[in-house]
Order: sequence, then C-alpha cells, then structure tokens
Amino acid sequence: MKNGDGKPTLGYFAEKVAASPDLQRFAVYQTTVDDDGNWAATNVVDSIDFIQLLIAQTAQLNARVAELQARLAAPK
Repeated sequence: MKNGDGKPTLGYFAEKVAASPDLQRFAVYQTTVDDDGNWAATNVVDSIDFIQLLIAQTAQLNARVAELQARLAAPK
C-alpha cells in the first residue's frame, strides 16, 4: 500500500496482524545483514505471509465443517 507521498506503508490489516497474538506468526519482519553475512530480524513489519495465513484459515474452516457434518450425521 502506498500513502499520499508514494512511499510504501503498512495498512490496517498488516497493523492488526502484527498486533494480534494469534496472528503475529503471519507477520513478516524486515531483516538486516551485517558485514559478516549474519541475518537479524528487526521489529519492523515488512509484509504479511498471506499464503500461510490462508492455509491456516482453510484448515480451521475444514475442521469446523467436519464438526458440523458429524453433528448432522449423529442420531437424534
């Protein structure tokens, strides 16, 4: 997302993902590399791993559908 001056900025969803304990694992943080080639994460959110987020949400939905199917199949 770009703000008014054309600089990239995080939007509402990225801020919510980074702030949520349940979703924080899907936030991708900026990294730095020192002169020796060692990588280190910063505390600046760079983006969201949407693919992993969608996979996790799909798994949750599949579990809920399976639970509902089991309830419907159970004798009354």
